Amino acid sequence: MEIDNLTFNDLPQAVSMLISQVSSMRSEVAQMRQQLQQAKPEDNLILGRFKPGEWIRSTDKRLVGLVSPDQIYHRDRSGVPFHRRGGSLYTTAEELDQWLNPHREAMGKLKKII
Repeated sequence: MEIDNLTFNDLPQAVSMLISQVSSMRSEVAQMRQQLQQAKPEDNLILGRFKPGEWIRSTDKRLVGLVSPDQIYHRDRSGVPFHRRGGSLYTTAEELDQWLNPHREAMGKLKKII
């Protein structure tokens, strides 16, 4: 059916086609919403907050909820990948993501048990 040459007699068929297309689009949107809801926010938590290769100071507010100041201060014991440069501690998003990955897997297993 051509949309350019619609006549009054074609309207029921055109409306039916539009309803079908809208219904199809609604189901696709519902699937996308479901996928977004199933996505874990921690999957890309680190790399989403920082630019690749960016040096992150230990005092950066974007670290809240990812690494505690105690973990940074006791980095030898905690294994947090912070390095001293000058008088400050720094890390990169990639190092932090790599360090957090095993912890994420452990938390996922713990959530399944609970």
